[in-house]
Amino acid sequence: MKKLTLLLQSLILVIVFSIIFSACGGSKKIQNVTNAQKITLPFQGKNYVTDKSTIRAVASANSKDLQAAKTESAANARAEIGATIKVTMQRVGDDYKNSRQIDDQKEFEKKYESFTREVINETMSGSFIADQEVFQEADKSYTYHVLMELKKDDILNSANSKLSKDQRILLDYDQQKFKEEFEKAIHELGNKN
Repeated sequence: MKKLTLLLQSLILVIVFSIIFSACGGSKKIQNVTNAQKITLPFQGKNYVTDKSTIRAVASANSKDLQAAKTESAANARAEIGATIKVTMQRVGDDYKNSRQIDDQKEFEKKYESFTREVINETMSGSFIADQEVFQEADKSYTYHVLMELKKDDILNSANSKLSKDQRILLDYDQQKFKEEFEKAIHELGNKN
C-alpha cells in the first residue's frame, strides 16, 4: 500500500509538471510569437565602424527620387562624421589644454573653438562615399544606404596646417603633444566600436 501511494504521488507530480511545461509552451522564438522579421541593414559589422585610422558613418534616406535619396543619405552621413570630429576635437583640446601650461585659458578655449569649426569645415571635403546600396521599395520609392569615410590623417594634417598659421595659437602649440592627444582620442573612439 505504501509503494502504491508513493507511485501514485510520483505519477501525479509528473502529470502536474507536464501540464505546467506544456501550458507555458516552452521556449518559442520571439519571431514566431509576434510574426516579427529580423532586418539586416547594409554596412553592419566591424569593417564598417570607426577605427584608429578612419572615421566612418553609415546613413540612409528614402525618397521617391533616387538622387534625392542619395543626396540626403550622404548629407546625413557627413553630419554624423562632422559631429564625431567635433566631439573628438573638443576632447583633444581639453586634454591638450590640461596637459600644458597656458597663460590665458579662456582665450585659448575661444581660439580653439574657432579652430575646431575651421578644421571640420575644411576636412569634410575629404570625406567620401566608400560604399553604397540602393533598394527600390514596394511603393516605388528608393532607400539609399551609404558608408562615408574620412581618414584620420586628413583631419590631423588640416589641424596642423591651421594651427601653424595662427600666430595667436602657435604660441601655445606643441605639434607633437597635439598629435599624441589626437591619436589617443581617435584610438579610443575606434575601440568603442
